[in-house]
Amino acid sequence: LAGKLYLFGGIGSRNATIAGRDLTIPSQFRDIYEVDPVLRSITLLPDRLPNKTLGMGVTTFEGRAYLFGGESFDAFESAPPGADPDARAALLDQVVRFDPAAAPGSRVSVMPERLPHGWMQPGVARVGATAYLLGGMAVRTDDHPCPELAPGQPSAACATDEIVSYDLSGSRAAGVVGHLPQVYARTHPATLLDQIVLVGGEANQTLNTLVRIDPQHLGVIHAHVLGRNHRVLGGNRRGQQG
Repeated sequence: LAGKLYLFGGIGSRNATIAGRDLTIPSQFRDIYEVDPVLRSITLLPDRLPNKTLGMGVTTFEGRAYLFGGESFDAFESAPPGADPDARAALLDQVVRFDPAAAPGSRVSVMPERLPHGWMQPGVARVGATAYLLGGMAVRTDDHPCPELAPGQPSAACATDEIVSYDLSGSRAAGVVGHLPQVYARTHPATLLDQIVLVGGEANQTLNTLVRIDPQHLGVIHAHVLGRNHRVLGGNRRGQQG
């Protein structure tokens, strides 16, 4: 943004005693750092994120950064004595906007529109004024079931195949607008000529696929298997050939 880089939140570790147990637990940050490559300087800004957060999806639009979802241990770190030390962290459904041109102390704002559910590590690609969130880890819901950790104990969150669009010009989320050929826990999309491309990624294993998405036709997604013999799969959300 304007020739500078920004670092949002993150995670470290600290020692703590919880429920009588000495533990090394994650320690998250609300900090925002500004990196100036020309001056070779790193500055801690007075602005802070609304939550201690890691694993946000990030994109930029019209000189601002937009942060989607993320994972927060705020509830874990503020737990009273005797609380369960294995309590799960929360996946956030919020969208945070960072405006480096605003006055110090007022650069961060939480947008009124929420994501469909808590989300972390989504791949984010922007085409025009629309951001697309692709895959990542999502909270379990009736529409997004998760496998069981043990009989009768479903996981609270799991990898998803969902595609969600967010209108950056109007700060509106359209909800789930499509599905990837399979679930993606981590992926790093890029845009090329108004197309979205996912190269590799991670689900239950490292993936060797290249996925091409046309935002104008989200019902038809092309997945190319990377390797000596390239083959093209066009299909529905289950990856069946069409």
